[in-house]
Amino acid sequence: MRFRLIVYIFLFSLLVTAYSRAAEPDSSRIKVGKTWVTGNKVTDSWVINRECDFESGDSLTTEALTLVVNRLEATSLFNRVEAIRHYQPETGLTDIEFKITESFYLIPYPVLSFNGGRFDDVNYGAGVVNRNFRGMGELVALSGWLGYAPGFSLYYENPWIGGKNSRHYFSADISRINIANRSIYYNNFTEEHLSFNFFVKKYLTRFFYIGVGNDLRRINLVSDLDVNPAGEKKFWYTAPFVEFSFDSRDYQKYAHSGVFLKYLVVKNGVGSKNIDNVSFNLDNRVYYKFTERTALTARSVHQIYSSDPEIFQKSHFGYEYRLRGYFYRIFESNNITMNSLEFRFPISDIRFFSFKNVDAFFGDAGKNLKYGLSGTVFINNGISWNKLNELALKKSRSGFGVGLNLILPGIEALRLESAWDDRGRYEGILDVGVSF
Repeated sequence: MRFRLIVYIFLFSLLVTAYSRAAEPDSSRIKVGKTWVTGNKVTDSWVINRECDFESGDSLTTEALTLVVNRLEATSLFNRVEAIRHYQPETGLTDIEFKITESFYLIPYPVLSFNGGRFDDVNYGAGVVNRNFRGMGELVALSGWLGYAPGFSLYYENPWIGGKNSRHYFSADISRINIANRSIYYNNFTEEHLSFNFFVKKYLTRFFYIGVGNDLRRINLVSDLDVNPAGEKKFWYTAPFVEFSFDSRDYQKYAHSGVFLKYLVVKNGVGSKNIDNVSFNLDNRVYYKFTERTALTARSVHQIYSSDPEIFQKSHFGYEYRLRGYFYRIFESNNITMNSLEFRFPISDIRFFSFKNVDAFFGDAGKNLKYGLSGTVFINNGISWNKLNELALKKSRSGFGVGLNLILPGIEALRLESAWDDRGRYEGILDVGVSF
């Protein structure tokens, strides 16, 4: 209890300090004239123009223009995007030049993984991804591997079908993947997954979409033991789903302002007598910005099943969802709930560097590579639960700590964190990507 009290007091102090230093957003306005794009040797200009929620003659704030630049950089298609303003005194309009530095798009990569973390059970292979297929920001990825659990995956994504005001999204994936079961109550065994899924969503506004999809899946539990309490080891079923999302974050990869809400409902087991449940995934995030890179952020995430899930559906802390303070420990249950509070602040400015004399090999992809350093102070709390009467604070686990986020080219952040659990035990954390 003393640890939690100290952390709450510390976070409150940071909040008061940040609020006292909060700066008003830059609301200076320009009247837009022409817009054009430079530096796009591969990317179609439409990929940039479709992110611009303004037309010639519109009045535009500096802050709104910055949000457009952030959205373009969040596509991961560009090392850097600059919005250069050219004032035209004879008309009173300001022309906008979007100067972009393109990144690598066609990337081969090795596949090397260890089934269930066991070094004797290695998978090895290769893959290739095109992150800007046809120059339209589409993604195509193909990978295959041999070894302990041979498999393959083919994925396609088109993030923008239609015009500025009629945007749709489509993705599809076919894969065969063998994975180690995550159950902590049974000996390790392998799950064979063969699946085909697709997802279509319609943007009703720039920030809000509704999507539907379906996952057709075959699962075999490979074990001589009775690893499934329900008895079945082979499952063939469809799982239609619907997803709602609202996303007004200023920069999706490392947000400091805005709101993100995503609600996913999946009906598992259509056409199957062996599986029948509904899963609910609820993700709520809020970001309150004080200054350019100083913000207080919060997240509340829930994974809930309508009835007992199958053994391969169980919820876990220690994989996709991790509690800092219990980062490397695994907890299994039917449902999980996790809440996080994080204070973000800059340590250095964001800078860019370019390699010299490498144009023949890398072209513009070796230029304008971003780097910087940020800090965090955080606290999080999670509950693993099976029934509603277990959803109690006294049954939760908590952790808190501080961290450094190294902003590096190709990844938005490399996190180096020191965390303590609610019993005062320490752990060091190394992870890729911001926490949320």
